[in-house]
Amino acid sequence: VEIGQRGKALKRSGVPMERLGQKEWIEIFDLYTDGILPREGIGSVATLMANEPGLKANDARVAAGFDLVEMNQLTQTLDNLPWEDFRGDPDTSAKMRFLMGEAMAMVRGKAAACDVASYLNDKFGGYSNE
Repeated sequence: VEIGQRGKALKRSGVPMERLGQKEWIEIFDLYTDGILPREGIGSVATLMANEPGLKANDARVAAGFDLVEMNQLTQTLDNLPWEDFRGDPDTSAKMRFLMGEAMAMVRGKAAACDVASYLNDKFGGYSNE
């Protein structure tokens, strides 16, 4: 569903998606399901592949700057989040959203958002919306 939605949105924006066949979409899907390509990278990879026929999904992923690393390589970066910059109530889900936004800005293209959220939840004692 995610990949199909991205493809339709890209086509509406003028990307020549007809150049991508089943084989190319399977390459993208495999990278995504294997945890090598974060969800936010699907559109960038598909766009590069559509604009450069013959480009493999993995090469497009690297060219787009989505080179994921293990979370243990990013913990020092994430441990330096500017949590003190949050000006709201420290016991709300807003603080976790703030931290998540800051974290993704710091590690964009290097870690999947779900992994970053899990780390922050463990580190800062996540907040629920309940």
